[in-house]
Amino acid sequence: MDERPFGQDDLGRALFEGHPEAGIPGFARLRDDLLKDLVVAVNLLRGMAAGLVVTGDRYATAEAANTGIPYAQPCPEWLKDPEEYKPEPGPSGLPTTTPPPDFVSQAIWFLESVGFGATWPDADLDGVMRLRDAATALGRVVGDVQEQIAGQAGRATGAGFGPTTAAFGRAARVVHGEKGQLADLRRRCEHLAHCGQVAYDAIVKARWQFVASAMFVLTLMLLAKLLAPRLGPLLDVVVKKLLRAEGLALRIILLIIRQAALGAMFSGGLSAINQLFTTGDIDAAKLVRNMGHGALAGGLMAGAHAALPALLRRGGPAFTGLAEAMESATWERAFSRILAGGAVSTTVLATAGWASGAGWNWKHAAEMGFGMAVLSTGAALSSRAWPAPSYASLKGRAWKQSPAKRWHDVKWALGLLTITAPAVSVFALAKFAEDGKNPFFLQKRVGQFGREFQIAKGRSMNTTDGKDSSLGSSDSRRTRVGKVWTKTSLDEFVQMAYNVLYKSDMSVINDRPLLSATRQETIAALGPTLGPRWNEADLAGKPGMFGPFSNKILEIGLKPKTDAFDVQRGYTGIWHDRTASLHSDRNILWEAISAYMKRIS
Repeated sequence: MDERPFGQDDLGRALFEGHPEAGIPGFARLRDDLLKDLVVAVNLLRGMAAGLVVTGDRYATAEAANTGIPYAQPCPEWLKDPEEYKPEPGPSGLPTTTPPPDFVSQAIWFLESVGFGATWPDADLDGVMRLRDAATALGRVVGDVQEQIAGQAGRATGAGFGPTTAAFGRAARVVHGEKGQLADLRRRCEHLAHCGQVAYDAIVKARWQFVASAMFVLTLMLLAKLLAPRLGPLLDVVVKKLLRAEGLALRIILLIIRQAALGAMFSGGLSAINQLFTTGDIDAAKLVRNMGHGALAGGLMAGAHAALPALLRRGGPAFTGLAEAMESATWERAFSRILAGGAVSTTVLATAGWASGAGWNWKHAAEMGFGMAVLSTGAALSSRAWPAPSYASLKGRAWKQSPAKRWHDVKWALGLLTITAPAVSVFALAKFAEDGKNPFFLQKRVGQFGREFQIAKGRSMNTTDGKDSSLGSSDSRRTRVGKVWTKTSLDEFVQMAYNVLYKSDMSVINDRPLLSATRQETIAALGPTLGPRWNEADLAGKPGMFGPFSNKILEIGLKPKTDAFDVQRGYTGIWHDRTASLHSDRNILWEAISAYMKRIS
């Protein structure tokens, strides 16, 4: 009886704890009340038995005195005065509540609701059956005790007479009679066992509902995939003829119609499944209302996602690149479609529920809203209706100067900062604690189109004048913290936040920014033909954090401040100016991260 096998989900908690505010007891309350009254019954029966023992002992003593035969069988004291029965449920007692589920469990249930329209109950069915069987066995024991007391009381009242015998008979019937205490306890044990069976059936039914909902969602996604190529052209013709729409307007209208139909089927289908498993019948009015809510949410979801790229294009290069990604076959499109569509659908469904008198149920609205967004996104992905990104074919300077590259810079910089920011913060605090000075400083570098800009770095020396150290790690101005900071290269990662994200004068992928003197040395090493060509190519894009030249010198082991080093920088820069693309940027980033991990490990 000390188990909690009903699970931590909403169904399990309701079955175990009930609804105290509404006065509906759960299994725990019924169990506790029953066990409490059973303890009272046990002590009552012990007292009755002790009374019978004392009375019998007195009768035997009187009989012995009348016959002159000594009564030599004294009764033990524990039979005459038994101790009060007090059960020991354990140090913490019997559980009355279910501990709240952890964050991971809640996230899994939400994802299940979003993906399949229902959650899988996490109850232990074997444990529920054990509780049911324990209550059944307890009821049988109480029934056996009731029969035994009825039989023994009948023998006692049948062998005697008088007011005392009659009083005993009445007291015994209060205990074992049809309306007595033991009969009531037996019925409550049977009721508790029935509650266990009801809980078992409810959990099994909820699991079958999850299976039915999942099959419905997958079938609906498959139908959307199969019917989209066949019904799409027909829908285009009908909309063109009736609404005389063209271009972007036509595309948005078609998207709204498709998502409205999909939302109506999704909401209506899950509503029908829920009604069938809950009541065994379908309320037509409720079904139509839910389908209307789903159609409205789906249509507005499609309209919002179709209009979002147009709004983003007004926000600068990074948002323009994001807008292009949202309109192409990329994860940004899938993610933004789920996020924006789910948010709009959730708001619409919650508002519709409030307007219909059901109140604000944001949890259910979020499950349905994001479920619709996931369904429509999955259907679009499976039907391959999304075009490839236009920037996927960009190469060379077209790619280096495109808004899409700026968006990828922002995306990659945020990802890298998530990993490196804690370590950079620790070094910055340690450097400030070491000498009490600003742990960061700025240096001038040559940027895109020859414009000078201020690059941020972590300060490794004991000065703050922002000058480079020409002696490297052996420079006496380097402090102990500064040496370690520089050795890990984390002093350069400040540029992710300051130069890439905030100032937007650097990129994640391109060759490193140079001092004016270093640039002139490279031009001179390349000669009068390749020097100016490399200079123009290098200045065409924003300088970067990771570049092809950094990976190349690691590969061939060139030493800095040599002619071979400068010549290789020029050749690599000219090559990258011709071949730069999204694919090459990804490769360069992966190679740089791999090389860095090998070096610091």
